[in-house]
Amino acid sequence: MTTRSSDPLPLLDAHALAELRDMIGDALTDIGRDFLAGLEGEVSRIAAASSDAAALRRAAHSLKGSAGNMGAVALAAQAADIEALAAQGELAAAAARGPELAATAQATRLALQAHLGLG
Repeated sequence: MTTRSSDPLPLLDAHALAELRDMIGDALTDIGRDFLAGLEGEVSRIAAASSDAAALRRAAHSLKGSAGNMGAVALAAQAADIEALAAQGELAAAAARGPELAATAQATRLALQAHLGLG
């Protein structure tokens, strides 16, 4: 099982998002919109896969990657924790992280909407 730091991670890495905006310009807003459109589905796939270690690992890995690409560091870290638990076959522990993941996904949604001006 992974260990957690006592210091909470920020929802967003503003520096990474600024660098991404410098590289791709206004396309970041479209990419962010796409990420947000799929976020609920990704979280739902994790919840639905709670009894299948391989499916849970894949779903968590997908969210870890997409969240990481969008600078959503807290969400990516939680997905990584669930991925690791699934890989170890610790399905009950992974499922117990679901409510926290859903709450972080919602907080991330609001933070990213504000950051990108999607109001």
